Amino acid sequence: MADTRLEFGLCDSELVLIGELLTPDSSRLWAAEEHAPGSLPRSLDLDFVREYLTFVGWNRRPPAPELPVWVEGRRLLAGENPYARVLSGDLRHNKKYATYLPVFYELSAVSQAAGLREFPRWVGFWRVVFLLCLLGTAALIFARLARGGLLGLAMLGASLWLFNRWGLAGSRYASLDFVPVFLLVLSLWLFPRRRLPALLLFGLSLGFKPIGLLLVPLYLVWVWREPGGQAARRVALAALAIGAIPIAASLPFIVWNAPGFFRSILFSVTRNPEPFLGAFAAGDVLGLVGVPAKIPMAVLLLLTYALAWQGKIGRHAAVLLVMVIFVDFNSVLFAQYMIWLVPFVPLAVGEWAESQRTAPAPAGPHPSPAGPLDAPPDAPIDKAPPGTTTDEARTAEVS
Repeated sequence: MADTRLEFGLCDSELVLIGELLTPDSSRLWAAEEHAPGSLPRSLDLDFVREYLTFVGWNRRPPAPELPVWVEGRRLLAGENPYARVLSGDLRHNKKYATYLPVFYELSAVSQAAGLREFPRWVGFWRVVFLLCLLGTAALIFARLARGGLLGLAMLGASLWLFNRWGLAGSRYASLDFVPVFLLVLSLWLFPRRRLPALLLFGLSLGFKPIGLLLVPLYLVWVWREPGGQAARRVALAALAIGAIPIAASLPFIVWNAPGFFRSILFSVTRNPEPFLGAFAAGDVLGLVGVPAKIPMAVLLLLTYALAWQGKIGRHAAVLLVMVIFVDFNSVLFAQYMIWLVPFVPLAVGEWAESQRTAPAPAGPHPSPAGPLDAPPDAPIDKAPPGTTTDEARTAEVS
């Protein structure tokens, strides 16, 4: 027992001990065999719940948020539809509805059915998975940048990802976001060379957490911009590939309760604002509520998509811009959203540095912003003939 809290009161002018004694709610309990000076041992009390609620931005006013993914998995095991609860609400006030696509709800139910029914055991298992995704993302950042000859930036980028405050907090509180971020970075890595696996991985990322839905137009723009005919057909097939896993996972819930499912997914668009540390988004400051409050964010997203359409920005720069716009202009902001920004800062810098290094002479045509970070290791992009963009040289080399 690291410490505890005792409460006293006066009864008929006599000081008496009141309340609970030595419980996990009033004490901090640590695993003795794991304790060492300066370390933070595994918590055996309710402290991790309090820290988690702080991490997700609870304002300490009722209703308190539930431990969402674990709870939704438990509901599934009990035969309840996690998306049905939204039908009793007004699509404005947050009652911790199931707003994710169901991939992780289903995995939560499966892991609980396999024996991880208590929250500490369940979160202990998934924390290992999340940490593996954290390390995998660091490895991808390092490998992509080092392959482009940017070893210093590679070490800096991996360190930024591993040791930034949001990543450290997410590691401590077992943030789900590490999984979809890893899948997204891996998808971008594979996109120029292994198109179908890249699109499927992006779809799987959406199945875990739908923040990446804002990136779907970028993926379709990149497919459209590829040289060759039948652009509309390529875009249609790409959209099918992206949607394959989320749709397959969602179909049982759509059949089960279609209104509940679609209203739950749309709740993130219509809900009232929830600022982080009192910082309201532009739409909220203008007095807009619900869908209209998203107008400033939508305008900036459209500008970003237009820049990508014109080939003015590279892939990682486009993703970074979309994530910055989401974090700074969405009506709802939680601390874990910051995790989505960090990996794309060094990747976008590396992309720009590589495009500058391989750019033709100033008198020549403007180069494509997508640098050799997105090209196969043996693609001689810097030897492209005059008048050929980097994207065209890369496509020809891959072909």
